[in-house]
Amino acid sequence: MTAIFDYNNLGVWQISEAAQAAALGSVPGQVKLEDHNGDGKIDATDRYVLGSQDAKLQGGMTNRFSFKGFDFSTVFYARFGGLLISQIHQPFASYLTVMDGRRNGLKVDYWTPTNPSNWFPMPQASISNISTAWTTLGYYSGSFLKIRSINFGYTFNQSLLKRIKAQSMRLYCTVDNVAILFSPYYKKTGIDPEGTGLGSQGVSNPGNIRVNNNGNGAVTVGLGICWLHKKAGRTSLHGIFS
Repeated sequence: MTAIFDYNNLGVWQISEAAQAAALGSVPGQVKLEDHNGDGKIDATDRYVLGSQDAKLQGGMTNRFSFKGFDFSTVFYARFGGLLISQIHQPFASYLTVMDGRRNGLKVDYWTPTNPSNWFPMPQASISNISTAWTTLGYYSGSFLKIRSINFGYTFNQSLLKRIKAQSMRLYCTVDNVAILFSPYYKKTGIDPEGTGLGSQGVSNPGNIRVNNNGNGAVTVGLGICWLHKKAGRTSLHGIFS
């Protein structure tokens, strides 16, 4: 149920590979798909299971320390293994390769003759002779380690509270979305690796994403994301008084 079945994206055809690309119906600057069965052509029989969306290991850890009236806590969350579907990197979702000026686009490293990137194909309407090749631009490592929050507080002692006739009072500060310590996806894109929704969140559904049926949809990063972590974490100050 969590398998990703598709063509394997090997990068972008380079100018030095023009002859090889032509033999498979492509040109330099387009997506380089794997001829998985070795028959000298790219078609539906070259699709196979690329991996799973399920992590091999995931979980969180909360640490809390206290000394006299002070307390300090951190919340970590990690995921190791599995593939992430980033629909905002699939052109039919965010129009990254069209560049028609009608909408904002993500920052990606496009291939051009003077910038032989091996990540994103050249900006044009057709990125491959395979019409569904756009889906292969959305698969990334799902591993990450992040600090979700840091909390620091102070609970006032009873002698002070008696003077103001209060039962308890605590002042604390919280920082959310503190840092992503490790994430191949974040390092490459600058986008938070945690999913933003279930099922297809793109303009066009690629057809190989498990739909959201009673909360059982595939976790994906979609167009409705908040642009996090390029800026500092959000800090807030709170007080509890009774």
